[in-house]
Amino acid sequence: MRKNFTLIELLIVIAIIAILAGMLLPALNRARESARTINCGSQIRQVAHLHLLYAGDYKDLLPSPWKSYGGNASVQEWYYQSYLASNYLGNKWNRNLLLCPTLLPAKLKALNGASWVGTLYGSNSVAIEGISSGWFEIEKNRPLSRIPFASRGCLMLENYGHGIFDCRTTSLGNLATGNANPAFNHSGQANGVFFDGHLEKLKRRQVPCYESYPSAGVANRGNTYFVRGDTPLNPTNPTYTIVGL
Repeated sequence: MRKNFTLIELLIVIAIIAILAGMLLPALNRARESARTINCGSQIRQVAHLHLLYAGDYKDLLPSPWKSYGGNASVQEWYYQSYLASNYLGNKWNRNLLLCPTLLPAKLKALNGASWVGTLYGSNSVAIEGISSGWFEIEKNRPLSRIPFASRGCLMLENYGHGIFDCRTTSLGNLATGNANPAFNHSGQANGVFFDGHLEKLKRRQVPCYESYPSAGVANRGNTYFVRGDTPLNPTNPTYTIVGL
């Protein structure tokens, strides 16, 4: 004889299903975000390798908004990464290559109206272009072969929608302004690619930016292996650098 479920039995089954779903959903969300982080890392590494391919074609010089295709840019070419991708991947390349999948599509709405340039991966223009600012100096127009600590100098890093990343800013970044601050999109971590081509998932304390070290001076954050790609001035003196970075 067939027995119908009572209301209490149905409620118990529903409660058990709800408990199981509550246990499984966080794990599924973590797995989904882990996949996005891996995909993001693959993308930024591919973009970084386009820079290294360019260096192989143009006398060991890396591209930047101020220097591309064998010479100085007449204006700041903030969209240079798009030109770079078109040059090496052809005109049909997927523009999502330059966008962290964790921020697609809902969070990118914050960039509507912001002065951004179609990428969430910034290159290290300070190391590439060089700088002269008081005691904080980096050789200008260095070829890749003159970056001696390529495994410690960061070539590309996630940011808030800019062609470069900048550790020397003096305020926090956000998507609404589309700026060059490093962005830690993956549970407090950011994908970064170094001048030797290797990829790392970086925690905040591994990146000498304002968000990580707000009390450090602008020059101190720039005078690091991470930004310079070579030995900082007085590398063991916290007056000049963030020791260890």
